[in-house]
Amino acid sequence: MGRHYMQSYRQQIFNYTLLMIAGMVLFSAFAYLNTMQYLTNFTPKDFLVPAVMGGLTGFGFASFFLLKKTNTLLEQSRNDYKLMTDNVSGKFALYQYRARDEEVTYISKGSEVLLGKKPEEIVGQKWYDVCGWDEANLQKNEILHIDSSRKNGKIYQCECHTDVAGGKRKYWSLHEYNTINRKLNEIMVNGIIEDVTIEREEVFENKIFKKVFSHLSQAIVITDTQGSIIYVNKMFSQITGYSEAEITGDNLRILQSGKYNQSFYTKMWNSLILKKSWHGDIWNRKKSGELYCQSLMISALDDDHGVTTHFVGLFQDVTEKKIHEEGLKKNLHHDPLTKLPNRSLLIEKLEKVISESQSSNSLNCLVFIDLDEFKSVNDTHGHKAGDYVLKEIAHRINQLVRTHDTVARFGGDEFIVLLEAIAERETVETIIQRILDEIDKPIHFKESALHVSASIGFTVYQGEVSVSSDDLINRADNAMYKAKKNGKGRYEIYKLIS
Repeated sequence: MGRHYMQSYRQQIFNYTLLMIAGMVLFSAFAYLNTMQYLTNFTPKDFLVPAVMGGLTGFGFASFFLLKKTNTLLEQSRNDYKLMTDNVSGKFALYQYRARDEEVTYISKGSEVLLGKKPEEIVGQKWYDVCGWDEANLQKNEILHIDSSRKNGKIYQCECHTDVAGGKRKYWSLHEYNTINRKLNEIMVNGIIEDVTIEREEVFENKIFKKVFSHLSQAIVITDTQGSIIYVNKMFSQITGYSEAEITGDNLRILQSGKYNQSFYTKMWNSLILKKSWHGDIWNRKKSGELYCQSLMISALDDDHGVTTHFVGLFQDVTEKKIHEEGLKKNLHHDPLTKLPNRSLLIEKLEKVISESQSSNSLNCLVFIDLDEFKSVNDTHGHKAGDYVLKEIAHRINQLVRTHDTVARFGGDEFIVLLEAIAERETVETIIQRILDEIDKPIHFKESALHVSASIGFTVYQGEVSVSSDDLINRADNAMYKAKKNGKGRYEIYKLIS
């Protein structure tokens, strides 16, 4: 706007300069024609007085019109400035006061919303009584800064507050600078006051949140939408070993344990996008390299338009609890004496094998083992000897099968071996014979050499439809009883594959 008025002012000066020159030319021409009527002998000096008179007259007219136009432009500029300042948002107000007594001489209409007073109610009052500012509330170095700025004609800034109804507090930011009113010979202070209450409350709330977060027993991590870490609390640092300073800006991938494939994380992020949350137990890695299990909940934070801007993760270290639970789970599905899978886990695995065999047509075998003469060991040497025998037999059988096969204690002195995806039936018979041979070897307990044998029955299964786990167990059991009936220490086949 100021540039517009300067351009207009320069244009007017140019126009009125031309007017002055035109006046000089016209008066000179008039003098020439007038002189030609009465003089027959004249010199250029005879034109001097008319020319000067013409120039002065033209200058006078130009100055008159220029001054009038300048006043018009200044008045228009004042009106435009007043219109602009009076319509400034209610969050701002422009003001002016005398430096010597701080009496307000002007304030824009923004004061009605900002300060709750009309301009006419403020003009004439002490400015710092109006905004509630008191130098006693400032530090000494701040006062010196303001005084120095005033003397040097620089813009200075300060903040103040006013307590309003309801126990609430308004915060103001003031920017001021000095000018000299030469007409009144006064130093005037011009400024703008801004309501920064929301910003200060947000800062205050952030401080409160950080204090609360720092004392929580749960770890907190806040990231952007790309997973880059923005904030962590103290508990996060205690659990992971990373301080806030060294991990801020890093991606959450730095914590990954390597136990999960990419599809796991893809499902996690899909849940965050679609459901705005994800929760579960996940193993991560500490700064030291140690693995730990965390119970994690991630929530998406959206802006006012529903666009996700951040993610917040809350977690706690549940490593010991997880290990305990897995121990209980193992006890639930494993025999406490031999540590082998028990009946329930065997059935679970067997049903899985049946299902897979129906689709792949793989050859599988179920081996039922019953120890001979085990009762006599218990009766003669006691239950400790019997327990030792069971653990030794379990160990020997485990040594003879592949890692993906299953050896289970079915109950009492009965064991079942599940051989998965075998190449041919002859391989099964070779393994069973080795089991018989190992079981038949003496078992040394204290000073005694204990001896047991085994009767074994087995059945094979290859994609048969409508067969259950109970069916296969019964078949192998029947074959085992046949072996026991036929002399013990041997094996029998329930079904042959031709």
